[in-house]
Amino acid sequence: MQYKLLLIFWILISPVVLGEERIRIASGEWPPFLSQHYNEYGAGSHIVTEAFALEGIKVVYIFYPWKRSMETAKDGKIDATLLWSKNKDRAKYFLFSDPVLTLRHVFFHRKDLKFNWETIEDLKQYKIGVTRGYFYGEQIQEAADSSLIDVEIGNTDIINFKKLISNRIQLFIIEPEVGYELLAKNFSRSDQKILTNHHRAIQERQWYLLISNKVPRAKEWLERFNKGLAKLKSQGIIDKIMEDVIMGRYSEKLPTISSDQSKPFIVVGDSLHPPFSYLDNGVPKGIYTEIIKQAFKRIGREDITIELMPWKRALHMVKSGKAEGIFPPHYFPAKRPFLGYYSIPIMQEISTVFCNIKNLMKIGINFKQLKAWPDDLKHARFVLSLGVLMGGNKFWQGVNNNEINATKVSGPENAIRKLAPGRLDCHINDRVTIQWYLKALKNKYPSIEIEDIMEIFKIEEEAGYLALSADFSNKDATSFLEKFNSEIQSMKEEGVIQQIIDRNISNAKLPRSNF
Repeated sequence: MQYKLLLIFWILISPVVLGEERIRIASGEWPPFLSQHYNEYGAGSHIVTEAFALEGIKVVYIFYPWKRSMETAKDGKIDATLLWSKNKDRAKYFLFSDPVLTLRHVFFHRKDLKFNWETIEDLKQYKIGVTRGYFYGEQIQEAADSSLIDVEIGNTDIINFKKLISNRIQLFIIEPEVGYELLAKNFSRSDQKILTNHHRAIQERQWYLLISNKVPRAKEWLERFNKGLAKLKSQGIIDKIMEDVIMGRYSEKLPTISSDQSKPFIVVGDSLHPPFSYLDNGVPKGIYTEIIKQAFKRIGREDITIELMPWKRALHMVKSGKAEGIFPPHYFPAKRPFLGYYSIPIMQEISTVFCNIKNLMKIGINFKQLKAWPDDLKHARFVLSLGVLMGGNKFWQGVNNNEINATKVSGPENAIRKLAPGRLDCHINDRVTIQWYLKALKNKYPSIEIEDIMEIFKIEEEAGYLALSADFSNKDATSFLEKFNSEIQSMKEEGVIQQIIDRNISNAKLPRSNF
């Protein structure tokens, strides 16, 4: 009845009401991106609202079952619908916006399953859960149609998660943002801890706003929306919205049960920062993780829990009082006032430039004669990891002015895969990170040629710390850090920290699962 009343009201009103221009958009429930119960109607709706707002257009959202959302928009009874992928049939009835979101499908699995995959052939031994009516890409579809893989269809994502937890299926395909949101809302903490996801994407898929071609102002609205969307992207607002998704800021508020007396001491770190801290099949690993654990053990604090998660969420955990400490932030006390106390530097992270020297020689650059950074490499082709801003102001000024050729990829692994065969010339990252990925790729693919990849420039150094919440009293924080700092210093002098670094590089292995 609620839906019917809303429909009658919004169909009767004009797109311009009391001088305010409006567009009516239908969608279904797809938390955390679309939901009538979520803040801003979900992250996807929020992006669309903000893009139209920049063009002076107000959005009215109407939530229906998915099929009805599509049909009412197709018939022109509603102006638009979101979020949908492109196909030829929809192109008959709709104008497609520029991509609103790009999401990836991954495999979820139980942590006790030692799972890794690279090709469809690796999936033959598993029963794979999919959800009725969803499309997971051509390679999965073709493999399922030819019975190359064993697929079991579930009516909903929640049903498939229940099957996964009970081991009735071994793998389940879903977007990680959607998957973890469903787990947080519908499953106990103990069930959530059973599952993880594999880091490799099955496919990346783009999602669009569809404006009905029966709407008289469809082309105008599309142009104005795309213009607003481009502004959001250039201003970094969409990146901020996606960070808020990770931190659960769009979710409806749920009651929490807490007890200060039983509250554990939690220290959080980055789950996506190999080789320093990362999850491998759900297990916290990495150089900083090992150092921190060993130091806690030395001071008799093995009760401290270490939890790894995406960095923005980890910072939010401390800021919101849900964690007592974090590692390994750089020292920005003014920028992060919620971090009140810092340890001594745990280790130095050295920003460096590694290049394929054969490639440099081909373009007339003698790596033995390089002196000035970045001027002496201005003709090299750089491959950069998304989100890594090392290199200095002069380098980035050259990149932004198109004076330096730079290609951005997802993560150091993909960067080195382009460096090794000589497709691109140079990569900037932390020295240990590059050394670790080179060794990890060589350990996994012995035939890969990495011998010509060498360090060319050292740019700068930054230290990583253990930081404690500003909520601690000065007395308690000082007492804790005095003990911790003493052990860190001893571990440096005894060569323990360098041994941990060397061992991690020597035994480097790409993580099996991560998020």
